[in-house]
Amino acid sequence: MKHIKIRSIAIRGAAMAWPLLLLTLAACATEGGQEAVYRGVQRSAETCKARQQPGAAPCANLPGYADYEVERKRARGVASPSLAQERVR
Repeated sequence: MKHIKIRSIAIRGAAMAWPLLLLTLAACATEGGQEAVYRGVQRSAETCKARQQPGAAPCANLPGYADYEVERKRARGVASPSLAQERVR
């Protein structure tokens, strides 16, 4: 009887996790969410550089978000005169 009870609790827990996962993914799809995720990865790279030991694998060298956004738009094929201005900011 205990085995069935534990399994049903696990199934209910997994069923409750899906809406939370979908909500999180939807938040990351927004413009502000994308920037937040990028800045988090950028902070991780900075932490890696600060803690890097001699002889260790090199840490990622990430550009600022404005430069990243310009490159991303260019890769998508979105060409606009404002891209050059965005890079200056």
